[in-house]
Amino acid sequence: MKSILWALVCVSVGLYITQPVLDPDLWWHIAIGRWILEHGTIPVTEHWNFFALGKPFRAYSWSFE
Repeated sequence: MKSILWALVCVSVGLYITQPVLDPDLWWHIAIGRWILEHGTIPVTEHWNFFALGKPFRAYSWSFE
């Protein structure tokens, strides 16, 4: 019984980690989180968007990073 449960857990984890990332904002959050770790503060101006470069950055989800 334990080996069946263990196999089921392994298959479930394997299926989960082989799926593509469907949330395109994930990489955005990772980039901003890396910036926060490097600078020790939440960004106040836009650094990543070419069209909004230097404009105020609204960090509405900074706690996720």
